[in-house]
Amino acid sequence: KASAEMPESAEGDDMDLPSACRERGLARLPPAAPLQALVPPPPHGSDGDFGQCTGVAWGPAGPPALLLCGGRQVSRCCAMDAERAVAIYSGSERTADDKRAPVLCVASHASMDLAVSGHGDGAARIFSPLTGRQMWTLPSGRADAVTAVALDPFGAGFEVATGGHHGILQIFDLRTCRCVQE
Repeated sequence: KASAEMPESAEGDDMDLPSACRERGLARLPPAAPLQALVPPPPHGSDGDFGQCTGVAWGPAGPPALLLCGGRQVSRCCAMDAERAVAIYSGSERTADDKRAPVLCVASHASMDLAVSGHGDGAARIFSPLTGRQMWTLPSGRADAVTAVALDPFGAGFEVATGGHHGILQIFDLRTCRCVQE
């Protein structure tokens, strides 16, 4: 089991880093303050806790360091400020057609205000990782759960890939909310 602690002699000393790391401008960080536990908050209107965490993703480049968390019991995602260990919002908002389907996975675009969550009802839901506001629902056309999601990190950010229990990968264009490839 690897230890997360640095030897005292290595604190701030970048010479013990591999040369490939030094060439890329990477440096060893000084030891951080003790970490606080990140506990997802109870969702709005709920007396219970967030429940089982089924997916995590870093939000768009901050500050703050935004960590998204999907929940099976609450069927929503929350966002936390990972540096301060506080909730930013406690559950992505629901829409009128939103079913209470468990969140099985979550992904966020690295620089845009876009995130996607895969659900047990076969849908992928696009939402703002900064506010939790749901924007679109991408139906897979199948009743099987969406267990994997990804946003295009290289293009303009307008494509979402989904996969699930049905064994088929789908790519959706967010400008039209249509499946463009299966």
